[in-house]
Amino acid sequence: ICDSIHSWHGSGKLHESAQLVMSLLGLPKQWPRRRQEITSGYAWALIQTVREELARPQLGTSQELRRLADPRGYASPLTTSAISAVGVSYLARCVFIARCAHVPSSMRNRMIGFVVGPIYFLGLATASGWYRYAEALEAVMFPAEDSVLAAKLRQVGRPLAPPETLQVLEKEELRLACSKPSVTEAL
Repeated sequence: ICDSIHSWHGSGKLHESAQLVMSLLGLPKQWPRRRQEITSGYAWALIQTVREELARPQLGTSQELRRLADPRGYASPLTTSAISAVGVSYLARCVFIARCAHVPSSMRNRMIGFVVGPIYFLGLATASGWYRYAEALEAVMFPAEDSVLAAKLRQVGRPLAPPETLQVLEKEELRLACSKPSVTEAL
């Protein structure tokens, strides 16, 4: 469904019917952009840069590092994904009991739950975790006054950014360039 919604995407705006479908499914407005960030490698590159900076702080201020390490940016999606994965694994077991005549206590039926649950968790945790953490990351990348870490994150993400995200990056870089001298020369 998300791929068909994404295929309706044209010239920077979603078609009205796609927005209706997304709202009926409960998908946030930013979901197509966040999905592209995951699949393009943009998300992974930024997370790797943040991980390295948190392990050995060199560029970030203490406030930036606190914000990036704050569990409120990622704990909630991971928790709900784990709880949901347990429920989906039991649901899969029930479906196989009803449709394939599995014996409820059989190893075969338990294996269905062990296979379905982790796959569901990985998909949901990745999507919802990035969606939530990207908000905290963008708050650090686009501060009121530019910083060395923010410039580094934008520099790392720029080559991998999908078109919609690239527009956001360019708009914010222009805002930062107009407000104060850039810190990109320090990199």
